[in-house]
Amino acid sequence: MIYCKHRTECSQKELDDFVRLLDGEPIAPLVARIELFAFAYEGAELISTRVLKRPFDIYRRRIFVAAQMESYHSLYPLESGYSYTKPCFRKNRLSSILLRNLLADERYKHAKVYATTLMHNTPVIRVMLANNGKPIGRPFVAENGKDMVMIWKLR
Repeated sequence: MIYCKHRTECSQKELDDFVRLLDGEPIAPLVARIELFAFAYEGAELISTRVLKRPFDIYRRRIFVAAQMESYHSLYPLESGYSYTKPCFRKNRLSSILLRNLLADERYKHAKVYATTLMHNTPVIRVMLANNGKPIGRPFVAENGKDMVMIWKLR
């Protein structure tokens, strides 16, 4: 079952499942920044998720400056992220389906949305392209100092 819910509509089980699925991410304190969750469940098991979140302004400004698009940071209030699919369910296009559901949600259909991805992450780039994503700005060096990151305009 695939569906979207605003953070305030989520049950404690859904929020706990989300945090558990993203094990290894310091995610629990950031749940309050998430506007909309997309969930894919198989029975009672959360198998894939993606969100629309309101990143901190300082983060948004930093990445848009790095992409040489400083004046654009305030135009994109929402970022799609925290996407994860359990390995045994990958290659089923769940991430793309979840993104499509998030972008179609009536509450946010007029908001500008962006996402970031590593330049070598071909599966995520395919998801961006499948959802009419357009790369914007210039690639920039990730925080790890090695990888290159691209910003994608989703709407």
